[in-house]
Parts: sequence; structure tokens; C-alpha cells
Amino acid sequence: MKLYSDRVLARNLLASSSQGFTIRGHLQRQRRFYGLVLAYFLAVLLILAALRLMPLFWLFLGMLLGFLLREWAWLGATKRSWSFVSRTTDWARVRAMADDSASG
Repeated sequence: MKLYSDRVLARNLLASSSQGFTIRGHLQRQRRFYGLVLAYFLAVLLILAALRLMPLFWLFLGMLLGFLLREWAWLGATKRSWSFVSRTTDWARVRAMADDSASG
């Protein structure tokens, strides 16, 4: 996975600042990541089911469900804390980081 630069993260934060943090907006910005994770897990699950390795199938299915539950909990916590984050963030500095061509 590619590591995000400060510029990319600042732009994502600015996108959230203009409309507030929404779960839908986050999922749209991270669709490639979630798509790759789901594709990996579905491929492994299909292979395990085809080979009839059911204990491993259920293990990987549990891992996938655990991942999705953890992400959902994180998104909910982020949404609940957004009003505090938006009040305490130095938006001028974030805008400067988003516009800085040297960092990205």
C-alpha cells in the first residue's frame, strides 16, 4: 500500500472540513483500499470453499467480518468526534500543507 503524503492527507481533511465528516465521503475517498481488501478476502474465501477447507474458510470469513466491524466502529468514533476536531484544527496550516507542492 502506498503511504500518503502530508499533502494528500491535508486535502482529504479539507474535503471533510467543507462538508463535515461523513461515512459516505470517507468510503468514496478510500474505495480503492476497501476494494482491494474485499477482493483479496473474497478470492481467498472462494479458493478455500472450492478446496472444501471449511475450517480455514470460516476463519477467513471471521477475519473479514472483524475487519469490517472494526472499520465501522472507527468511522462511527471519527464521526462523533468530528465537531471537536473541526474546532481545534488549525485550518490555515492545513490549507498551507494542501497547497505545498514540495511535500507531495
